Amino acid sequence: MDELLVDSDGNDVKDLLLNSTRSIGRVNFVGLSVDDAKKYVFSDLDVAYAFYNAFGRVNEFSIRKFKVGRNEIDKRILWQTFVCLRQGYRIFRGIDETNKKRAPKSETRCGCVAQMRVHIDVGRDWWYTTLIQNEHNHELIPPTLSRMLRSQ
Repeated sequence: MDELLVDSDGNDVKDLLLNSTRSIGRVNFVGLSVDDAKKYVFSDLDVAYAFYNAFGRVNEFSIRKFKVGRNEIDKRILWQTFVCLRQGYRIFRGIDETNKKRAPKSETRCGCVAQMRVHIDVGRDWWYTTLIQNEHNHELIPPTLSRMLRSQ
């Protein structure tokens, strides 16, 4: 058995390893549950981002990169979180709005908790999903407009 194609539990991941953004095309995202999505492993962080972006497109939301954790010694990325575009709230910077020349931008964030976190398996040099939440507290984009999402 090829050790690189087996996860830590001994399960075969050959069909679940996505090694390029083109390989994401073979995943059927329609009806893909959160538990099924967590089974996929990725060859690098860009493939994981493209996977969650495609997952978001099918589930009618846009995504963005959020927090990243790094190794303190060599600054290598150990984990990354991707979130719904509407996650969190805008940071208040203490500027008084009354004497600004420009009108304030509309608020787009609403505290959505949808996210996906991936970690690297340093020994195998692949990325695996440790958390997917797909609960939204806002209206989702209709499928006819999904091509207009910011992350697409």
